[in-house]
Amino acid sequence: MAGYDVINRLELFLSRIMPDFELSIENTLTIKNFTSDYIGDITNQIDIIADRLKRYCFTLTQQARKKEPETDFKGNPVSPTQRLENNINELIELKEQIDRFWAVYIDGDIRK
Repeated sequence: MAGYDVINRLELFLSRIMPDFELSIENTLTIKNFTSDYIGDITNQIDIIADRLKRYCFTLTQQARKKEPETDFKGNPVSPTQRLENNINELIELKEQIDRFWAVYIDGDIRK
């Protein structure tokens, strides 16, 4: 059974893609509240990635100085760019989430 939070978000989405769809009276979710929460979550994720990139800079310098590759939890050598690649992939995913969100909730054009 879907909770009110899911129903409220679904109604908000439907109101954005179908102009004649009206939110129910019980729905207290607004575009402003939803935007603030959604973008807040994404900015927190970006901040976490930024911290990981800072640590990566230190780790990369240490690897180059020691001339030893980093190892995974099994002890296997890991490419020196693997962490960077993981962060890039996460940023690409966040970019896509922001683009989709912006198209629906800010621009109002779901075709983007």
